[in-house]
Amino acid sequence: MNIYEFINSNDIREFLEKQNYEFDPLQKAYLIWQSGRHTLAQKHEAWQEIINTLPDMEVPERAHCEGFESLHKMLTDYMATEKKYLKLFEKKEPENAFLSAQLYEKRSFIMYTSDEYEWVDTGMRSADLSKVYDNALEYSESEAGAKRFRIFKNFYTDTDREARIVTEYDKNGNMMEVWWDLPGEDNKDMPAEVPRHSKYEYDLSFFFFGLWYDIPVPFKKGDIVHAYDSDMPFLLMGTVPWYKRKRQERKEYYDESDMRAYGYCCDNKTGFLYDDYDCNYLDLEYYKKELKGSENLLKYYSIYEKEKDCERANVDAWWLMRLARLYLLRDMTEREEKETKYFFEQMEYIEKHKKNS
Repeated sequence: MNIYEFINSNDIREFLEKQNYEFDPLQKAYLIWQSGRHTLAQKHEAWQEIINTLPDMEVPERAHCEGFESLHKMLTDYMATEKKYLKLFEKKEPENAFLSAQLYEKRSFIMYTSDEYEWVDTGMRSADLSKVYDNALEYSESEAGAKRFRIFKNFYTDTDREARIVTEYDKNGNMMEVWWDLPGEDNKDMPAEVPRHSKYEYDLSFFFFGLWYDIPVPFKKGDIVHAYDSDMPFLLMGTVPWYKRKRQERKEYYDESDMRAYGYCCDNKTGFLYDDYDCNYLDLEYYKKELKGSENLLKYYSIYEKEKDCERANVDAWWLMRLARLYLLRDMTEREEKETKYFFEQMEYIEKHKKNS
């Protein structure tokens, strides 16, 4: 098994492979789990290879995940639990549950958010899994901006709380993940037909979310990058691992949510730089496409960030602020022209409709 293949970023994969960077068995298990390029079946196969070929190790307890005496046993139980809930998901029980689906579509615009995509309900409800799957796959293949889809098995709970098992698929219909949001085994509020999870299964389901690693990456502050599965460029201002490393904080208190990179992207509605864009730092790749419109601000901000401590910088703060105002003015003018054109086209249509009637 080539563990580098499970790294989402092509640039990080190449960087680490050239260094022959080594991972221990637990780190390899984590990389397999976080891969967005491999199916659920491929992940299970890779974890089984770890069990069969690598030495066992203890998994120490962390602030946000339980410890395990054996990594091999944990992985065996983890896969068995996923298979158990996948079997429950596929079980036909129309009297106890119904199926629905969501499509991961590209937003029509991005404003005050760094999320380019949103989950949109397909509107279909059925007890027939194949019918819901085929419908969601058809939607996914027909929508140019769609990336994935999910199918929910929603149990009737007789309460305000949801109980469901969820599977996620890539655009081509390959199963990528399975997870569940179900009551614990001591729950007495929901009908007996609703599945319950044990505490051990709960601990297993959140295990990988409790891990954190500071893995070397080739990027520097001021680079223009993007997430491997996103077309949005942003200016890299830092990563949480860089910050933590500088402060020399205790790593056992971090978890997967701290493996973030952050910076500035362009708000395509206002032309302003949005200052709260983030993604997993292991997903970063250099942005190699041509910057368009106000995105060019990122290029000059990159020059400013990398040269601001130089004696003679090519882009200083005044120059950058003036450029930002000019780009904003141009974008506002272009939007006004489009809206004005649309307004007069509508007026012409109304006048023409009146004459014909």
